[in-house]
Amino acid sequence: MNLLPTSPPAITPVRRPGVTKSNKTSAPNRSDENGAEKTPTKSARTTRADARKAGGRPPLQDKVNENDAVMQAIVTRLAALEVDLAKERAEKQDLARTLAEIEDQADSNPAGDEAPSDELKEYMERIEQELEEERARCTDLEEQVREQLALADERIFQEATEGVAENSIVRPRGTAGQEWGIQMAMRLGGSTRKGEVYKGIQCQLRDLAISAQLNWECEWANISTVDKAKFFCVARDKIPFLKRFHNDWATEEIVKQYFKNKRKTYYKNGWLEVPGKYKHLKDTSAKRNPSASRVKRVKAAQAANVRCRTRVHRDNAGQEEADGGGDGAHDSDVEMEGTNEVCVLVVFFLN
Repeated sequence: MNLLPTSPPAITPVRRPGVTKSNKTSAPNRSDENGAEKTPTKSARTTRADARKAGGRPPLQDKVNENDAVMQAIVTRLAALEVDLAKERAEKQDLARTLAEIEDQADSNPAGDEAPSDELKEYMERIEQELEEERARCTDLEEQVREQLALADERIFQEATEGVAENSIVRPRGTAGQEWGIQMAMRLGGSTRKGEVYKGIQCQLRDLAISAQLNWECEWANISTVDKAKFFCVARDKIPFLKRFHNDWATEEIVKQYFKNKRKTYYKNGWLEVPGKYKHLKDTSAKRNPSASRVKRVKAAQAANVRCRTRVHRDNAGQEEADGGGDGAHDSDVEMEGTNEVCVLVVFFLN
């Protein structure tokens, strides 16, 4: 069942009580010189529409299709460059490995052995020359990849600034899920129908992400840019509703959320190895007391600490005034140490 809207919903006008079509005040029509009313014919309206099409800017859908074709060409070129670059890097590694083996064999010869022959020297020089050529080709391919990525970024910026879609939605500031919700930012909240549309988009994007074989086991930032660009093109083609969001931010956030939740489930069940940067969280969680709310316990500990410090400061000030600055400083230090121990005991008990 396709839940995506193919056209904007029709707006039903609301009539005020007591007002009908007959008693509405109609707008005055144009009249000719003889006073007769003049109503524009259908052919005249069609002619004006054709004139606007011919003399004005191209239709919105044509511009969207043109931009999609350009982005698809850039993505195809990037994929080809990455394949060539991978081959060149592999050849460079093979040549470097061969050269290292030859040098190791030459170094392992005893001092009394013969020096390397002219043929071996020539072979080593040829290997070094080929290695330099491979390095130059890799550098050239990397430069082409950077140029294509810059061209893609420029194209995306043009789409964002030229107004490819006049009713496009810009990504809100902040982090999705913490400072704003994806569904509300996509303007698909507030009604059951819009919620069904959002759920339908989620399901389709999840299926597309699995079909595209995106590496969900790593973080979104570590996924190849070319793979993400291909996925965005396919998502816009399969779900035209997503074209209204600048730089495919809605598609990105939904898929990021799906991958994050999937990794979390696999970490929890031990089906996927937890990265090293997250291992300390397990030890921290084991130290917590599950019998009470963490927020309440933290606030209670902070309040107890503040009360202890305030009381110590007040007692120290009174002691200094009473002793006139004599031995009161030593007594206040002793009292401070005792009070700090009380604070530590209170915090430990609350935890």
